[in-house]
Amino acid sequence: MAERWLPVVGYEEQYQVSDAGRIRRIGHGRGSVDGRLLTLGRHAQGYRTAILWKDNVGSMNLVHRLVLAAFEGACPDGHEVNHKNGVKTDNCLGNLEYMTREQNIAHAMAYGLMRLIGEDNPMAILTTRQVEEIRATYEPGTVGYKRLGNRYGVSWETIRNIIKRRSWDAV
Repeated sequence: MAERWLPVVGYEEQYQVSDAGRIRRIGHGRGSVDGRLLTLGRHAQGYRTAILWKDNVGSMNLVHRLVLAAFEGACPDGHEVNHKNGVKTDNCLGNLEYMTREQNIAHAMAYGLMRLIGEDNPMAILTTRQVEEIRATYEPGTVGYKRLGNRYGVSWETIRNIIKRRSWDAV
């Protein structure tokens, strides 16, 4: 079956995305070549990325989001993109679907793609008790992220993620 191409949402005059997860340039621009396939990068978490340019401003985009937005429409509120086969670099349309965060996590756990959380994770530096202490001690303006990070031997970003329940949310 022939590869299908649609305009990239938000970059309709400059780029197209295919159902195979490839992106090509279609608009004219300084130093660009019409029809050229973009070289994709890799995000820190392993996802494929593409730098797209508009009005001389480049922005990094996750390819799986571009594919699904073009072929299935905007991501519904409270949803995210799931790779059905668990391979983060497989951005074929048939491998992508919208799911809620909870469904995506359950899928990752069922396929063994997600690490254990909390103290069960062998990479965990903190204990559940320490996380509870951090949350009880945190007080903006007095005992902030940096001070707690120094006290527990972790970065201020780790403390922020604990306080905002981006990590250790089950505690």
